[in-house]
Amino acid sequence: MKILYTLAFNLIFILAYSQNKWERMNPVPLKGPGVHHPVTFSIDSFGYSVTGGMFYADSARNSNAFFKYDPSTDQWSELPDFPGIGRSYAVGLSYNGKGYVAFGLSNTVTLKDLWEYDPKTENWKRLADCPCEERIHPAFVATNGRIYVGAGGNATNLKDFWEYDIATNKWTSKPEVPGPRRHHPFYFAIDSFAYVGFGHGSDIVNNDAIYRDFHRYNTYTNKWTTLDTFPGQQRVAGTQFDSRGKGYVLSGDGVGHRTMQKGEFWEFNPLTLKWKELPPHDGTQSLWAPGSFVIGDYVYMIGGEDAIGLLNDVQRYKLHETTVNVNPAEKSNIQIQTNANQLIVNGLEVNAAYSIEIIDETGRILQSEQLVSNQINIQHLHVGSYFLLIQQNNKNSIHKFVKL
Repeated sequence: MKILYTLAFNLIFILAYSQNKWERMNPVPLKGPGVHHPVTFSIDSFGYSVTGGMFYADSARNSNAFFKYDPSTDQWSELPDFPGIGRSYAVGLSYNGKGYVAFGLSNTVTLKDLWEYDPKTENWKRLADCPCEERIHPAFVATNGRIYVGAGGNATNLKDFWEYDIATNKWTSKPEVPGPRRHHPFYFAIDSFAYVGFGHGSDIVNNDAIYRDFHRYNTYTNKWTTLDTFPGQQRVAGTQFDSRGKGYVLSGDGVGHRTMQKGEFWEFNPLTLKWKELPPHDGTQSLWAPGSFVIGDYVYMIGGEDAIGLLNDVQRYKLHETTVNVNPAEKSNIQIQTNANQLIVNGLEVNAAYSIEIIDETGRILQSEQLVSNQINIQHLHVGSYFLLIQQNNKNSIHKFVKL
């Protein structure tokens, strides 16, 4: 057992939106001019971009190239190639410290495989194939130890919905996504809910085959709820993510599958079920098929295609402003000890009520509870860095610790 971090004063985190503009970062070091449909995710403090559609010497290639981004240096490094079939129109995510890549198109072959990446060993492992139809760019989210995939397309558009249990390596069919069949929807997961909407289908709705309906799936009840229609124009083929309990959709094509006049950026609040428009990304128009990941307070957007052609651009936007207030009059003698399974919190006041939150480095709240003893079970956390927020009345103390 090892004491990792101790603070002698209280810290208060105040989270608010920054008014910062989008800024350009170092591009991905591709062998070609750009990439569409990169599979992107972040693990701990690093971003990853793998596979995607590229052009080499004027010929199309479905890539298995794999890159890692370090935001502290604004540098990309090339990793060994993804061992699966090179592909585009694929999907990916990160969950509990690992990355997942699935589905897509390799030349004329549509895929339904699922792969897991462990950044500690830097190895890929092929998991059970989905027993569903092969498909390109479906919805793909993870929550509560399970991955959910739905909609997408092959020769036709689809609306089926499947659950993959990570622990058992098993797939189960679930109720279909409401509304028309579609491919390339926008999607994200917040708490125990999956959100799916928009996209491109075969049915004409409001004089277009590009949609703006939006639906929520409860992973406990296995039921869908249709939410209010998105207030902006219908859209398809952008990128999406969630951060700190809210969902985001970014760029893509609009009405008629045409470029929008700006790279629209919208935030969804699951508490109010309302959308809020944020500053558009840099450039004079929206992008088709970029990728994105979140590291700390920032979202990074990678690649995509504009009217000129494919891009390897990287832009970032500061989603959250973290202000730290130090009050030297309020001292804390709290100390944190950790092992593989437990946190031990020493220095608490006797008979006082405390609540705790465990937060990962992207700002996601992973655990929230009342302290009933000075021991906190962290067996379910993967190895990595976290923040422990301890609250007593109006006092807050935040400590950084590392799960060994």
